[in-house]
Amino acid sequence: MAASISTLDSVLKNFYAKAIAEQLNQEVLMLELFEKAKLDWSGKRVVVPVHVARNAGVGFAAEGAALPTAGNQTYEELNINAKFLYGRFQLSGPAISSAKGAYSFGNYIDLELRKLVEDVRKKANVATFSGQTTAGFIHTLAQHNGGNLVGNNVAVVDIPFSGDAVELERKRAAAVAAGGSLQVEFRRMTDYALDGGGVAPTATITSVNTAANTFRATVGAAFVQLTHNRDDDCHAVEIVGDAAALAAASLEITGIATNLASGSHFGVDRTDATGVSALQSDSIRSVEDSGVANDYDVFQPLALDRMQSLTDSIYTESSLEPDVIMMNPAQRASYTSLLVGTNAANLYKSTDSASKGDGGFSGLGFNNIPIRVSVDAGKNMLYFLHTKVWKLAELEKPGFADLDGNILARAGVGAGGVDAYEGYYRMYCDEYCDRPNANGALVGVAL
Repeated sequence: MAASISTLDSVLKNFYAKAIAEQLNQEVLMLELFEKAKLDWSGKRVVVPVHVARNAGVGFAAEGAALPTAGNQTYEELNINAKFLYGRFQLSGPAISSAKGAYSFGNYIDLELRKLVEDVRKKANVATFSGQTTAGFIHTLAQHNGGNLVGNNVAVVDIPFSGDAVELERKRAAAVAAGGSLQVEFRRMTDYALDGGGVAPTATITSVNTAANTFRATVGAAFVQLTHNRDDDCHAVEIVGDAAALAAASLEITGIATNLASGSHFGVDRTDATGVSALQSDSIRSVEDSGVANDYDVFQPLALDRMQSLTDSIYTESSLEPDVIMMNPAQRASYTSLLVGTNAANLYKSTDSASKGDGGFSGLGFNNIPIRVSVDAGKNMLYFLHTKVWKLAELEKPGFADLDGNILARAGVGAGGVDAYEGYYRMYCDEYCDRPNANGALVGVAL
């Protein structure tokens, strides 16, 4: 019988390709954008003085009349503390010996350490959108069957959610696994008040449909339907409990949603309820738009006039224009549909140079504002951002802990000693916006 590959299997060597074929999406676009505006600091915290109100002592007067009553400028301080993100690895002594040398496919640095860096950065990129206590937004509290979300202690049907439903479910599941529940309140974005009425506006999220980007919740007996004061009103979904869930969320990097929608912005109260003037609170508030006058219980098609309205509102509030629009890739088709077919008249095509025919788009923009996509951005919404007012405050440059000159330490000592070495990668930082009103969110948008 002739020799074959099968008969020679035990003596033939495997031939490996030169590189590991990556199967995971390692995109960290938002983190990379914020890293371009890093703030290195040391000490207890970062303090950012912000100008929040004008001198009210300005006005016209008749000749010889009394001058306006003297006033003063109003300033507040944002207090930013570092959040701590870690990635830990451990390698046994034999594994280290096996993964080095001429006959190994990859050494332990490539196989574990460098990939751990990517894992930590991916976790950070998720948090740049949905980290901390504001999970996302809703534009409705009406049920599909025509009823209202009221204090009936039963799960209401499929509330549309604008944000990262996967992260919302992760936090809900973690709270349940710890023996608790994920409790939220709904903050009305017109005045940053907690809406829901009665004495118990808190709702408990009972399930999250990550495919449809909806959730169900139960509410206490005192809860009443949230009111929409205007067509572009929406509510932020803010985590308030239980204690374990709130504590876990508070450890995270402060994401875009929390920067724009939380009741307190790094220690500065932006609600009306505690006596803060409307002029003062508006200066540290963002601009949100759900743009739905009816059919509150469904996502609405994206429209160019809604995008223009939000852009104009941001300029009206801040005198600044957004310089990037962030969306989930799943949202991109809702925009390109406005530029093709019967809507082709909406498309502006530069004629500066000839180009080859193509059935798609190599780049998207709106009013010269580039549109970028990230898989970690929430669905059913668009973020309009002025990136120059965002900072990534780093207490320490990200890296492996190596104060003693080594990134590897023995795992365990004495009776607990093992033949293994370990280390960890760390990021000490937080993300903050020093001018929220130069940013906005378009929510309740259908895919």
